[in-house]
Amino acid sequence: MRRCYLLFLACFCGLSSAATNPASHAIILQYHHVSTKTPHATSISPTQFAEHLQWLEDNNFQVWPLPKIISALQHSSSGNNAAEILPDRIVAITFDDGYYNNYQHAYPLLKKFNYPFTIFLNTKPVNDAYKSHLNWQQIKEMSENGATIANHTKTHPYMLRLSDNESAKQWRQRMKEEINSAETSIKQHTGQSEKLFAYPYGESSPQLRELLTEMGYTSFAQYSGPISSDSDFSQLPRFALSGNYTNLDSFAQKMLTLPLPVFEATAIAAISDGVLPYAEKRPALELVLEAGTIKAKAISCFASGQGAMDIEVLDSNRLTIRPRDDIPVGRSRYNCTARAARSDTNEAIRFHWFSYQWIRLGEQNQWRHH
Repeated sequence: MRRCYLLFLACFCGLSSAATNPASHAIILQYHHVSTKTPHATSISPTQFAEHLQWLEDNNFQVWPLPKIISALQHSSSGNNAAEILPDRIVAITFDDGYYNNYQHAYPLLKKFNYPFTIFLNTKPVNDAYKSHLNWQQIKEMSENGATIANHTKTHPYMLRLSDNESAKQWRQRMKEEINSAETSIKQHTGQSEKLFAYPYGESSPQLRELLTEMGYTSFAQYSGPISSDSDFSQLPRFALSGNYTNLDSFAQKMLTLPLPVFEATAIAAISDGVLPYAEKRPALELVLEAGTIKAKAISCFASGQGAMDIEVLDSNRLTIRPRDDIPVGRSRYNCTARAARSDTNEAIRFHWFSYQWIRLGEQNQWRHH
């Protein structure tokens, strides 16, 4: 079983000397707004969204309900053969927050293609009848026509940050209430309680992941990459598709990615409660690859906003990666890929993909969003 010491996670190019069975993974897509009238950074136009769905159909992808994918991968991780359970080219479609434009623009297209989907819902805007968000009637309708309604907290808080004068025990209780309140509302109005959870802003910590696991949830982050039976089910990656990341060529490449077989990822930095203090400006990361898969020298890594990273190959399956410049305050990622071997020249080029996400505090060790 693969071990990973992770904060969050994303990735890009090299050439592997060994192929990995592509029939042991799935891709999860993440959308927010489907509209031309909402913030660019979290939006995709209805036209582009339709192009994504058409590409999936044209390229023989199967869109499965998210609970079905998770069940299959968890079943395979307990000793069964994933290839017998989960075929290649499996994808799930998810939306975060529960905006009205999901019903207005995305839902008709999803019905046209007969694709199931998941909405991670923060429930306070629904209960308070925000015009920007779905209402329970619309949510109920979608839940009866292919939608899984899942948990995104009640109020969409910055979950890692303690309130003023709040103890760790009080913080933990407040987070439980955020999660339980949302799950109760979802079950009351839809009858569903799949115990699937998406972290607001993609931010999690060891303490928060432990809490969600204790509460019986499978949880999802916002860093990129495919998922497999070896993934950490307390922080599964999803490909975010909004803003500058909706291009169809880029989408196609992401859909064909395979997991990078990382056995262990260890941060070389002074991490406290899952975050970096301000003084940790260029944290290193040591990766150990599964023996007999991809050679360390085949890996290429990139830091978000910087480009290529410095890579020190320690032995055939172990390497250390370092950024060449300071990483920014807030969220950032290291992305690593290796080109997958092909059995014949007619196969599409595919890449193994791994992502690691950091959260770095501000100059006074404050949260960027404080």
